[in-house]
Amino acid sequence: MKRHLLRDGRAVDVSALSEPEQLYLRWLSVRIGAGEPYEAVAPAVIGPGAYPLFASAPLSEVAFDLLARMRDAPAARRAGEMASTGILTVTEAARRLGISRVAVIKAIREQRLPAFRFD
Repeated sequence: MKRHLLRDGRAVDVSALSEPEQLYLRWLSVRIGAGEPYEAVAPAVIGPGAYPLFASAPLSEVAFDLLARMRDAPAARRAGEMASTGILTVTEAARRLGISRVAVIKAIREQRLPAFRFD
């Protein structure tokens, strides 16, 4: 990462940053690229004692920009996750929800959980 193009169109030269600052940006990029949730990444950027709050201006601008881009994308990411889940058995649904099979069946009967049956 030599230059980072901010959302407002300005380019920030990150090659002039110190090694720890460059390492932080790579670490942040990897976390975002790995699909970690916004709520898990945000404290590392804007939480109390977060590194960008005390670092140089270019590092802060890039870190805030990466977080803002991530904040704007979660709805699209969630839609892709929902599309890839497919059909679940009662046992699989219970495991994913962390409840018993009986609770899943009860939720289906009370129409709190959508379901259909293959006969």
